Amino acid sequence: MRHQTVEHPFVRPVSRPEPKTKEEIDIGLNGWKVPEQLKNVPPHYPLAPGHCTIFVPHTASELVASRILKCLRDQSIYSVFDAEEARVHCTTLGLVEFIVSLFAGRGDYSHGVIVEVRRRTGCSLAFFRARCAVTLSAEGKPVTEEAVTACSQKLQLLDMQMSEEEDAEICNEALDDITILMDKERQDGQLLGGESLANLTDGIKSGSYVAKLASVTLLKDQCKNEQFVKYVTEFLGKPHTLESDCDAHHFRIMRHWILIVLANVVSSAGEEDLGLVHGDNQAVFEQLS
Repeated sequence: MRHQTVEHPFVRPVSRPEPKTKEEIDIGLNGWKVPEQLKNVPPHYPLAPGHCTIFVPHTASELVASRILKCLRDQSIYSVFDAEEARVHCTTLGLVEFIVSLFAGRGDYSHGVIVEVRRRTGCSLAFFRARCAVTLSAEGKPVTEEAVTACSQKLQLLDMQMSEEEDAEICNEALDDITILMDKERQDGQLLGGESLANLTDGIKSGSYVAKLASVTLLKDQCKNEQFVKYVTEFLGKPHTLESDCDAHHFRIMRHWILIVLANVVSSAGEEDLGLVHGDNQAVFEQLS
């Protein structure tokens, strides 16, 4: 089968997808047909550290591959399969890219399959949850919210107790930095700003209070509100004449981030939270109507 690769979405434009061949369609519908005898880990190739690499003992490679395939479908993760190399390039809805590779073990590990999940781009915390789902599935364990949470506890994050004043200072500084990035003419700056704003308004990634405060600030603070409305109208409205495929790809990615921000704002900021920031209760949606 012809080997396919996933290009980095922030570096170069993605070409128009080619029509799938019969063989590629069969892989997607009927399973990830990996070789019965997998290749060993290449010499001088360092496997991904920590829990990103696991060993599944006494299990056939086809069974491990089918478990991972079902997990990727259940998680709605876009996947490009390479049957010959026993590798799959994955992209989540949050634009987190990672690669799942299967290897045969040597010596004491010759009775099972080595599964490596390696992040390429995107939010580390979002990748960690996707990685937990893939490794749990590869081991034949159920992928539940409780199991993923328990798996995530292995990542020992520093539990920092901060006051609401400190959270507010961090939030305002982050919003100022994001505004600077979004106002740049450089596409890489805008992309970083869009992703940062999506992460800042996400309660899982930034904490519920910071996400709530950032969301209310976007709705009520006059300066931030005007900037946010400008971004929404620019990337959710009808695009201007795009000079190249790179511009079109940039517009699609920015629209993706703005939609995520809008969804985060709606879910994070309730009516009872609007008092966190002084200003008129004139939401973005009212200005756009």
